Amino acid sequence: MKDKNTYTSLLAVVGVAALVLAAVFMAEGAYDLKILLPVAFMVIAFELMPIKMPSGAYYSGVTIGFTIALFKMGLCAGSFFITLNTATFFVMQTRPFLRIRWFRFFTTLGMYFISLLAAWGVIALTERMPLLVSIICTFLAFEGVNLLLRTGIIRSITQAPIPAGKMIYEARSLQLGIIIASIVLYKMLLQTTYELFIVELVFTVVAIKIIHYFVAGYVKQIDIIEESNQRYKRMAYYDSVTGLPNRALFNERLTDHINEAELNNSKVGLLFLDLDQFKTINDTMGHLSGDVLLTQVADRLRTCIDERYTVSRLGGDEFTIIIQDIEESEACKCIHAAETILKSLKKRFLLNGKETFMTPSIGISLYPDHGTDAEQLLKNADTAMYKAKEFGGNTYTVFVPDHQEAVEKKLVLQRNLRTALERDEFYVLYQPQLDLRSGTVQGIEALIRWKNEELGEVAPAEFIPLAEGSRLILSIGEWVLRTACAQNKAWQEEGFPPVNISVNLSSVQFQSEELPATIQRILRETALDPKWVTLEITESLLLQSKSRTMRMLNELKATGVSIAIDDFGVGYSSLSYLKDYPFDCLKIDKSFIQHMNEEQGDELIVRTVIGLAHGLNMTVIAEGVENEEQLHYLHQQSCDSIQGFLISKPISPDQLSKQLWVDQSLGRKLH
Repeated sequence: MKDKNTYTSLLAVVGVAALVLAAVFMAEGAYDLKILLPVAFMVIAFELMPIKMPSGAYYSGVTIGFTIALFKMGLCAGSFFITLNTATFFVMQTRPFLRIRWFRFFTTLGMYFISLLAAWGVIALTERMPLLVSIICTFLAFEGVNLLLRTGIIRSITQAPIPAGKMIYEARSLQLGIIIASIVLYKMLLQTTYELFIVELVFTVVAIKIIHYFVAGYVKQIDIIEESNQRYKRMAYYDSVTGLPNRALFNERLTDHINEAELNNSKVGLLFLDLDQFKTINDTMGHLSGDVLLTQVADRLRTCIDERYTVSRLGGDEFTIIIQDIEESEACKCIHAAETILKSLKKRFLLNGKETFMTPSIGISLYPDHGTDAEQLLKNADTAMYKAKEFGGNTYTVFVPDHQEAVEKKLVLQRNLRTALERDEFYVLYQPQLDLRSGTVQGIEALIRWKNEELGEVAPAEFIPLAEGSRLILSIGEWVLRTACAQNKAWQEEGFPPVNISVNLSSVQFQSEELPATIQRILRETALDPKWVTLEITESLLLQSKSRTMRMLNELKATGVSIAIDDFGVGYSSLSYLKDYPFDCLKIDKSFIQHMNEEQGDELIVRTVIGLAHGLNMTVIAEGVENEEQLHYLHQQSCDSIQGFLISKPISPDQLSKQLWVDQSLGRKLH
C-alpha cells in the first residue's frame, strides 16, 4: 500500500521541523537535567513496555512527559521529547535499525508535533484558569488533534471512509486515561521539592500501567463482542459459499425498494436466475466443484451488473438481481441486464482445469405490474424463469399472467402424480419393431401412459420431467420394467414366439447405484431370461463421469440384458462414446427420419450413422417411420429394424398379441 501522498508528505515536512526544534533545544543547553532526565526516562519506559489497545489507541502515559515539558520548559522541550518518543518507538519496532522507513518516521513525528502545538496553544489560552482546568484542556487538545490526524492518515492511504462511530469509540476510550493523567500531572506540578517530584513520577508510571491493563481488558472484550456480532450478522445475512446476500437479506432489500418505489411512483425489477443442467455438474464432478462453479457465477454477476443493484443467492443454483429506481420509460433496464448476464455467462468456466459451459434461464417480473409485494414479485419471476426453461434455457422471459396458469397446472400434475402409482393410474402400451431382413417383429418397446380421473390422459412429455425432478421416476420406472418383463414372460408362456422387450431408463434411474440389483431382482421375480430385455438410455446420460458411466454400463451388461442408445443425433453426439461404451443397438432419432425425403443432409446423416453403427457391430433401429418412401430408403441402406406408425402405433398388450400372433393382421400389414 502506498503511503506517500500530499497529506502525509506535509506531515513529514512538519516532522523535519520538529526535529530541528529538538536539535536547537539540545544545542542551547537551557534545561534542568533534574527535570529532563526523569521525564526522558518516563517517555522511554512507556515506549519500551507499550500496551496497545485493540482499537490501536494508547493512553496518556507518554503524553504526561510531553505536557510536563510544555509546562516546565516550553515548546522546544516538548519537541525534544516527542522526537525521543518517536525514535524509541521506531527503533523498538524495526530490526535492524537501518531498515527504519524514514518517511513514516517523519510523518509520525509531524503528527505528534502538530498535536503538541495544539496543546501549547491551549496552555497559552488557559494560563489564567485554575491549573487543573488548564491540564485537562491541554490533554484533550493533544489527544483530540492526534486522533484526527491519525484518522486523516488512514483515510488518505486507504481511500476508505472512516465510520463516525469508530472515531467516537476511540475518542471515548481516551477519556479515562486523560482524567487520571490530568490529576496525577496536577499533583506533580504542585510539588515543591525534587524528591516529591520523583515520587509522583514513579507513581504516575505505575498508575498509568494499571490503567492500561484494566482498560485494555475492557476494550478487548468489547471488540470480541463486536466481532462476534459482525460474524453472526454475516452468517445470518450472507451466503457462505458465494459471499452474496442470502434470502433473508434479499427479502429485506426487496421490501425496502418496493416501499421506496411506492413513495416515488417508480418501478422495481426482479430477475430470477437458475442455472441450466447444474445438477449434472454436481452429479458428475462432485458438490465441491459445484460450489466452485457457483462462486465463479456469483463473481461474474457482480462484475457485469451495476454495483447499485443487489445480487443474491437464494439457495442451490438460484440467484436474484434487484433493479431499483426504474422510471416509467426505463422498463427495458431489466431486459438489458438479462442480456448482459446471458452474454457474461456464455464464456467458459474452468473447473479442475477442465472447460465447462453453463447457461442460465432468467425470469423477469416488475413492480407494480406483476406484484405489489416481495412474495408475489418473487413468485412471478420464478414462474417466468420456468417458462424460459421450457424454451430450452439460455434465455430470459418476462412474466405474463398466462404463465401463472401453467404453474397452477403443473402443481395439479405434481399433486396427482404422487398418488398415481398407488391408484393404479399408469398403464403400458407396446409398439412393435420390424426386422427388415426377415420381415417379422423381433422387438417391442414398452411405453408408459397415465390416465388420471381429474386430468384425463396426460402426455409423457408433461409428467416424465416432473417425475424425474421429484425422483418419483425411481418407483415409476421400476414398475414399468416389472410390468414389461412380466408381460413378455406371459406372452412366452402363452406359446407366442419370444421377442425382445425394450424399456427406457431415466437419467435419475441410471444415477442410482441400486439399478443393477433392481434389474436382477425383477428378472428373477418375473422369471424372464435377460436376453429378451433391452434397456434404452439417452445420450445425455453419457455426460456423467466417464469412469462411472463405464462401470454402470458394465454392471448392467453383467445382468445379461442388452443396451441401446436412444434418440441418437439430437443430444451430445460423440463418436468416442460409441467406440468406448458397450452398446448393442443404436436408435436413430425420428427427427432425421421424418425429413429424409425433404433434405438431403438428413439422408446423408442416416446413411452415415447406419454404416458407423454396423462398423462397430451394433444393430440399427430407425424411429418414427411413417411412409413407404422412408421404409424403402432405410431398406436400401441396410437398416436392421424400423419402428413407427407405418408399422403400428403403441397399442395395448391384448391388441398386440391379437394382431401379431392370433389373427396375424399386423403380420399381413407388414407384408
